[in-house]
Amino acid sequence: MGVYNQDYLRMIASPEVVKRGIAYYESGAVKNIKLEGELLHAVVKGSEDYDVFLHIEGNFVKGYRCTCPAYFQFDGACKHVIAVFCHIFENGLPGKNNNKHKAIKEDNYIEDYVLLELLKNSNSEIKKQEVRVEYYFEFKKYNVHDFVCSMHMRIGDKRLYVLKDIKEFIEKIENNLPFSFGKLFNFNPLLHEFSKEDAEVLNIIKELYGIERSITIYSTPNVFLEGKYVNLNYNFLMRVAKALGNKPVNMISPFEKVISFEVNDLPFNIKIEKNNDGIYVKPEGEMGSPLDREEIIILKDDKVYLLNHNEQVFPIVKGLYLKDRNELKFTGENQHKLFSVLPRLQEFKNIELSEDLKHAIERKPLKFKMHIEGYKKGIAVDVKFIYGEQEFNPFTKESLPHLIVRDYEKEMYILKLLEDTGFSIERGRAVLQNEEKLYIFIKEVLPNLTQMGEVYYASDVKHLFSIKTPKIRSSISYLYGNLLEIKTDFEDIDVRAAEEILHSIKEKKKYFRLKDGSFISLEENRIKKLSELLEDVSREDIEQNRVNLSKYRFLGFLNNVKDKSDVPFEQAEEFERVIDNIVNSKHQKIEPPESLKGILREYQVTGFKWLKVLAENGLGGILADDMGLGKTLQAISFLLSAKESKISPQTSLIVAPSSLIFNWENEIARFAPQLKTAVVSGSVFERKKVIKKLNEYDVIITSYPLLRNDLEFYIRHNFYCVILDEAQHIKNFDSLNAKSVKKLKSNVRFALTGTPIENSLAELWSIFDFIMPGYLYSYKKFNEYYQRPIVEGNNEDLEELKKLISPFILRRTKNDVLKELPEKTETTLMVDMTPQQKKIYLSYLKNIKGELEERIEREGFEKSKMHIFSGLLRLRQICCHPALFIENYKGTSGKMELLEELLQELMDSGRRVLIFSQFTSMLSLIRKMLEEMNIKYAYLDGNTCVNERKVIVDDFNNGCGRVFLLSLKAGGVGLNLTSADTVIHFDPWWNPAVENQASDRAHRIGQKNNVQVFRLITKGTIEEKINELQMKKKDLINSVVIEGELFINSLTKEELMELFRI
Repeated sequence: MGVYNQDYLRMIASPEVVKRGIAYYESGAVKNIKLEGELLHAVVKGSEDYDVFLHIEGNFVKGYRCTCPAYFQFDGACKHVIAVFCHIFENGLPGKNNNKHKAIKEDNYIEDYVLLELLKNSNSEIKKQEVRVEYYFEFKKYNVHDFVCSMHMRIGDKRLYVLKDIKEFIEKIENNLPFSFGKLFNFNPLLHEFSKEDAEVLNIIKELYGIERSITIYSTPNVFLEGKYVNLNYNFLMRVAKALGNKPVNMISPFEKVISFEVNDLPFNIKIEKNNDGIYVKPEGEMGSPLDREEIIILKDDKVYLLNHNEQVFPIVKGLYLKDRNELKFTGENQHKLFSVLPRLQEFKNIELSEDLKHAIERKPLKFKMHIEGYKKGIAVDVKFIYGEQEFNPFTKESLPHLIVRDYEKEMYILKLLEDTGFSIERGRAVLQNEEKLYIFIKEVLPNLTQMGEVYYASDVKHLFSIKTPKIRSSISYLYGNLLEIKTDFEDIDVRAAEEILHSIKEKKKYFRLKDGSFISLEENRIKKLSELLEDVSREDIEQNRVNLSKYRFLGFLNNVKDKSDVPFEQAEEFERVIDNIVNSKHQKIEPPESLKGILREYQVTGFKWLKVLAENGLGGILADDMGLGKTLQAISFLLSAKESKISPQTSLIVAPSSLIFNWENEIARFAPQLKTAVVSGSVFERKKVIKKLNEYDVIITSYPLLRNDLEFYIRHNFYCVILDEAQHIKNFDSLNAKSVKKLKSNVRFALTGTPIENSLAELWSIFDFIMPGYLYSYKKFNEYYQRPIVEGNNEDLEELKKLISPFILRRTKNDVLKELPEKTETTLMVDMTPQQKKIYLSYLKNIKGELEERIEREGFEKSKMHIFSGLLRLRQICCHPALFIENYKGTSGKMELLEELLQELMDSGRRVLIFSQFTSMLSLIRKMLEEMNIKYAYLDGNTCVNERKVIVDDFNNGCGRVFLLSLKAGGVGLNLTSADTVIHFDPWWNPAVENQASDRAHRIGQKNNVQVFRLITKGTIEEKINELQMKKKDLINSVVIEGELFINSLTKEELMELFRI
């Protein structure tokens, strides 16, 4: 049975509640447990402190109660009660011999429980004494929370006593505990009981008590139950009245008298009769007095009537009270409307119709006619409603000669259709001149009206009411480069009108109106698909029935069409085959260059084939392999193949970060010396000298900054291929880098990056806008169709985007392809601040938080962002070392102390270590510590010139120094540091992808040892919050293509301000 008597616990609660209650007990949540007589009280700590009461009798628990909301909302014991039971099972009852006294016996406890229940429910001759209850009601016309009255009670046997605290009374009887009314009477649930009516009222009060326990209305804890009073709204009063039946009760306000309740009956009868000038509604006899402001609680004689305001007769009753008991008179059109509802009203027993009205009631169905003719640029409609022999125009004020039962609901439906469509009323006719609304009326509204009545057309407009969907036939042909021409023919429509129709399709219009005034529908699926294709086409690119379109946009369109039958183009199969070839490029019979066959790994051959198939079809792509998988080598093999197969007599251009241009030169010299290569760097004179001979080289290499400077020379050339290395440099489509590379002319474009998305989907769009402009629409459309919906959690749009981009992104991780690569172990080390450091941190946090809240209040969130970022930067610096922020700081920091211990251990173990920090001032402090520890080190940051970088890296890889200090941005990409086997990230960066890139300087091809990565996080600070926030926000980027990051700029106001909370 287990330590906690779980069999018994499952008899009083669900298995899940039992499980949670045990967990509460084992976490030490049960506190301050005391036993006084037969009442055990304990405090259980949860989201709040809750009081638990157990009524102990002998070895049994006779009842239990908890003050938590769940106890009152659900059947059975709550987790707090279960936790107290567990405490008793484990420790016994407080103040008693723990081995002998348990709340539930260890032996035969189930049998005891069964006997107790059987005896409790047996037909014993011992009868409980039934107590008497008197009720007192105070009715109030104006009260808060829609209460209509207050009720209190007097309870007793021979003598009755005022129940002064209704809440305490409920709590006592719920736990089978006695409640004292004074010296002469104690109500004991074990000895006393209520009548059936009174018990039902008490159950309603218990329900109110449970509701009150689970809600909080501002600062008012007592809403329904207040001292001796039970406050009732109309619905609860109705339930109390039904429970009491005919039992007499006391009314003490606004009058003092004995009353009884009458539910769903009227206090008077109503007579409806016809006179010459209208229909009169009169009350018969006394009407009584309303006790509430809604006239639904009526006092008449010794009865209080509770009217049902949902009954159809109620508006008449209320109208009579509002008329101060005078008759209601309906004349003119109003008498016709009232007459139409008399058949329903006469069903009520309190309503009597005069004989002439009874005989006059005759139901006839509504028929209607419509006659449509031309009116200016639109139409005019004559409408007639017909009942038997009577016919009338609903748009005029003509009166009917006889009373008829009209179908007002159907009449209003017809008129509402016309009104909602946009008709206006002129001289008794409905007129519509708006072209778009006329199309909607003809296509959507008129078919509905035709089913309900008769519609006639004048000869001058009859041709308008036959809307056709044109059959279209489109063909595709190449113009030049990446430009296609689409020719579209519309059946039975002149080619001169085709241009206007194509413009309407582009603008997503539902129709096109021909010169004769008739409409053609543009809502068929094939036409809608054509409109998607034309969205980003300029008006100038549409001429007659021909459209000029980017091949990339057309491919994107085809790749996104789910039902190929919706594609309105001939020759589309040719482009679909291109996509299939890309997807299945791995199985294509394409051989890599002979000189690289023994060098390329299998997955690199797959990457080479993928690049080759894309290039052969004039398409671009993103090689997004994990860092260290040889993206450079795959690109070089592609360029070498192009030269050897004599596909390209043109030069190819490689654009890379400044730190990597010579790395590219070395790699080409190593793997493809056949490629004649030049690096464009140095002075303006030196660069121009190389650029002038550009056509003499197979490959030209330059950097992003130098490309911007020399752009005017590059845009004169048409390259075979442009390759962007570390393509995240163009992630901001508004940046000079992005704008510059997109001006280059080439047959093929590729982007190499391990992180095509670092922050938002806009970065992915920017790279695609380089490799295949237009494939992912304009940015405005991309944001509308994909970025915004995906950020808002639309999985359907996410899947659509993945399908769209997947053929053109090749992404493999180390785990996928390098089973032999040594393991990488990542460890996060949490470190406390030193006392002095913590004092500085908390002081600055308090000051900056107050300043920012005032600034945001004064200037708004957007204008305060720079100050927020500045405050965050200072806090992060203090986490690293207060000396980064405070001059002449003499103390140390928790991280520095940990780093010193960690380095000593690593040095003793013979490890070689890379230490990354984003703060060069922090690296300077670490340098001093390394010198004091006599540890040789290498150093590289953004100020290290390009020529020196290679020397420093080579020296370290050749064994010079045990530690390499690197700034995160300068040393995080493009370096091969496989001689190191340990990486330490001294401070966390907003972007975990950047940290991963940095770690993979060591964990890459060529690494022989397991790699250990340490991340140092200062506990209880902004660093810990950043770490938690990164984990929460990773899913979006991962779900699209690749591991990503959350940049600070994408955080919401709430997320940013949460970082400043202690």
